[in-house]
Amino acid sequence: MRAAKATSLCAKAVASARARSELAKRNNTNSGVMKTTTTTTTTTRCALSSSTSGGRDDEGVSFAVPGLEVFDHAFAVPLLHPNLNYASPTLTSTKTIQIFVREIVSSANKAKDKRESLKTCLYLQGGPGFECARVQEIGGWIGHLAKEKNMRVLLLDQRGTGRSSPMTRQKLMREESSMHETLQYYRADSIVEDCEFVRKKMLGEEKKYDVVLGQSFGGFCLTTYLSRYGEEAIEMALLTGGVPPLNNKDPKDSYAKLLERVKTQTKKYYSRFPRDKEIMKELAKLCDAKEQVKTLNGNIISARGVQALGFSLGTAGGFERLHYMLENAICEENGKRRVSDEFMNAFDKFHPFDSNPLYALMHESIYMNGDGNSSNWAAERAIKERASDWDPVAPEHGKDGVLFTGEMVLPFFYDELSYLQPMKRVAQSLQDRTDWPKLYDLDKLRTCKTKTACALYLDDMFVDFDLAMDVVNNYMGPNVRVYATNEYMHSGIREDGKRIIDKMIAMLDDSDPLR
Repeated sequence: MRAAKATSLCAKAVASARARSELAKRNNTNSGVMKTTTTTTTTTRCALSSSTSGGRDDEGVSFAVPGLEVFDHAFAVPLLHPNLNYASPTLTSTKTIQIFVREIVSSANKAKDKRESLKTCLYLQGGPGFECARVQEIGGWIGHLAKEKNMRVLLLDQRGTGRSSPMTRQKLMREESSMHETLQYYRADSIVEDCEFVRKKMLGEEKKYDVVLGQSFGGFCLTTYLSRYGEEAIEMALLTGGVPPLNNKDPKDSYAKLLERVKTQTKKYYSRFPRDKEIMKELAKLCDAKEQVKTLNGNIISARGVQALGFSLGTAGGFERLHYMLENAICEENGKRRVSDEFMNAFDKFHPFDSNPLYALMHESIYMNGDGNSSNWAAERAIKERASDWDPVAPEHGKDGVLFTGEMVLPFFYDELSYLQPMKRVAQSLQDRTDWPKLYDLDKLRTCKTKTACALYLDDMFVDFDLAMDVVNNYMGPNVRVYATNEYMHSGIREDGKRIIDKMIAMLDDSDPLR
């Protein structure tokens, strides 16, 4: 009987929501611009259609996790926002994509009027090419902001990720011929315009985000946001491990700095796990043999592919993850040493490129700032300039061992990783591109009055501390403060987000005054 009653309630909720939606459509017919209508089914929690048209907010699903209430929103936005400066676009100006936002409040604030009265924090995820985390319980910084800080938290799936018209491998291959143009609209400038669209629809034209929090690439996006809209849209900006290197016109120079960070982390790793130094030497040689090492998923494991596992060294728990991969990486059968099936299985699961291909394709484009040059495989060029140090099978490694590489997308990935092979032409076209528009208005950034705090990690292997401090000192506005620490890796917000966010907010509201 309960199931039948729930079905009946759901049908009534859907019918009621459709009626409200049709009424709103009629009321908005003569507006000439995209309108927002809202339908809510908080009590019945029945799923409505997630499709969008006319820019409306399809708020059709809400559900509870312990201590929190979650509301889903979907908006239709232009693929190419009209106020962005792109040369000779050929895609029709009416083409739209869906942007998905998940709103999270404490259970006590789930009523619509209460939610809309709260201060709002927008979160910009790291990447590029990753969706926001899916909240399962009240713990962590999201629950802390929602319950203890009494805020409304908005989690944006950046365009092309999660439920925001995901750019899947299948879509990339199906529409390969148009991807050279399409993907240029998936950078920070377009993401910022999406944020502005959401702000105006969810908060209103005149209301600002109280807080925008940007982690890693999300901080790059937030820097673009500050340089385009600043205090017009944002009261308080928090950047965690996410200050972009604005002084380097060639991203190769940024990667050169990061390689030195990776070298330091490699030495730390071998100091902690000295046996792994010898395992890496043998593993690199096994994977450099004439007979290719190929996994069941069709991925080739080369010596350089093993070297690229150093990505782990920059994240919380990454040392342990890499060690557990390596400890049983080599086995012996009939007196012959070979790469183990256990290691090959772990290798297949290591990179996220199969589910998040934009992370690979757009990786170096995030550094391009309208200087008329191409990225041209910047990380690879930085490695080649240091070839003797980073040759994974060079005998001169001696006591230092094989040096790892870090968060770098390298051209051989598109030859060796089966899920990237079909995207090689698209990747190359993006690497060759020279007409990237500017992402930052540096003059406006220098004068931006938004209260801004930057958490910078001294041992960050993904965003160089020295380059970040240079930007803070030369480009960030007059109200910036820095929280510099070596307590955390790049993923500090995942390790101790509550403490880091509280520290940054305290710095900006003067409860932790200048000293």
